[in-house]
Amino acid sequence: MNDTQLAEWLLENGRAIIRYRTATELLGQLAGRDVAALRRQLLADAQVRCGLGNLGPGTAPNQIHGAADRTFESAMGKLITFGCRARMAELDRRTLPFRRWLRGEVARPKTHPLGTFYPTIVAAFLSMAGYRAEPAVRAIIRRRVESVSRFARKKDYSIYVPWTGQHKMPEVAKGRPLIDPRLYEDGNLRLPWVHDVNALTGLAARQRNDPRVGAIINYILEPEYQRLSPGYGMLWVKGSQYWVMGWDARLPGYLEKDLSKLGRYEAAQLVQRTLAMSHFRAAWRHPWLARAVRHLESFRTRDGTYRFPARYLVETSSAYWVSGGRMGLGENRRSRLALELESTFWMLKIRRTLGGDL
Repeated sequence: MNDTQLAEWLLENGRAIIRYRTATELLGQLAGRDVAALRRQLLADAQVRCGLGNLGPGTAPNQIHGAADRTFESAMGKLITFGCRARMAELDRRTLPFRRWLRGEVARPKTHPLGTFYPTIVAAFLSMAGYRAEPAVRAIIRRRVESVSRFARKKDYSIYVPWTGQHKMPEVAKGRPLIDPRLYEDGNLRLPWVHDVNALTGLAARQRNDPRVGAIINYILEPEYQRLSPGYGMLWVKGSQYWVMGWDARLPGYLEKDLSKLGRYEAAQLVQRTLAMSHFRAAWRHPWLARAVRHLESFRTRDGTYRFPARYLVETSSAYWVSGGRMGLGENRRSRLALELESTFWMLKIRRTLGGDL
């Protein structure tokens, strides 16, 4: 089967989420289907209804960031995976508190990296969901692009300072390096978070190909970046205040020869981060992306569909969306066909994002 035939197969065999996303994202006007009817079916789906219900209005840090179902990043990430986008009335209504909150955050002075981190998370998910034109979303992303790209252009990977007498290492810091405080002295960490990359995937192609975005992606693609400590390390703000800083944008299997031997954590990230990097022209010719795509292509079945290892498409409650822990597309996972449907959709989505025609 060619890609168009595979998309038609998804339409015929998938449930509401795969049908809607296939028609609107893979086939477009080629779908020959009633997209309005598919949208109604999507929004009536029990899992989508549950996801919308999980998107509560709270904007406290522990309501924005966390692995639980009802945090903003988990609920919003899952809704994006389900195909929910801006201009769907209920999603617009439920994201309104976060869009209003973000407007206030644009003008609020930042003195602590976490004060930048939470607005970045919200802006990233709103961008991916189609709210990129909102002034507050644009402002937060622009601010991150400007500061991170200035640092990225230097290709400086010496981001750590030694633990010295002035730093009393807390228990949580054992085995973690200390990030140079000069990289966040104004409350704006210069290192790219995975949330920054996700935010950029939601931009228009012209914006994604901006040289400043290219500088950030090229910084991530260098071996020196991939050798940084996982999750970056520790932040020291003042006095005895230390914070663990995670959420780097490292690429699974970059330093490995055999992608089939990825550990559980990296295997869960592979499809999601391959898709994310496929959005950027700066990454298109990089060996890691080519190798990741070839590896995923190796799971093509005799019928032309795809069937990834189950550990590549993890769906777990209380898991982080950005770590690939919520990759399910609403299929009945007790059915053997579910993994084939979801794998085929993700493979076609990657190919379409890379510019392949259906």
